[in-house]
Amino acid sequence: MENSEAEIAKLLGELGLLSRDSKMAVENRINELNMRQLDRLKLMLERTDKRKDLFSERTRIGIRGNELGSFAEAVLALKSLLK
Repeated sequence: MENSEAEIAKLLGELGLLSRDSKMAVENRINELNMRQLDRLKLMLERTDKRKDLFSERTRIGIRGNELGSFAEAVLALKSLLK
């Protein structure tokens, strides 16, 4: 596992997202995050996408607009890479 993948897994674990398997469960957990945690997640998603070009344009726009569904889609995509 690359260092960046280890950092991703660590942050997802800290935020309680690593153990969530469904989009609804991830979205519900994201809804519970405070603003600081959401900002950390957003920065990590944007950094990871710049390095690996993982997300669709729709998901990118949703992340920039703080749409929970887009965050959930991105988290699930990252989790699939970590497996």
